[in-house]
Amino acid sequence: MSVARVTEIIASSTKSFEDAVKNGVKRANETLDNIEGAWVKDQKVICEDGKIKEFRVVLKVTFVPPAHHCRLDSCCPRCITANLTCTVPSYQCLP
Repeated sequence: MSVARVTEIIASSTKSFEDAVKNGVKRANETLDNIEGAWVKDQKVICEDGKIKEFRVVLKVTFVPPAHHCRLDSCCPRCITANLTCTVPSYQCLP
C-alpha cells in the first residue's frame, strides 16, 4: 500500500498563471520524487502602476514519498524525507 502526501507551494511568473503553475511543478520536481499531480488552490496578481507585474499561484502538489521501514506512522520527518532509518530511539524504526 502506498500513501500519497500533499505539500503546498507558492510559485510565480511574469508571463501568466499557466506559466506560474509550470514553474511551480518544475521546481517541486527538483526536491520531490514521484509527483502525481497538482491543483491550484489560489491565484492572485501583483500590480504596479495599474499593470500586472507578477502572476502568483498557490499549488497543492501530490506525491508518493519513498517507502520506509518504520513500525510507527510517526517516523521522524527527516527520515521519511530522506528514506533513512531513524536514529531517534523513540520512533522505533527497524534497521
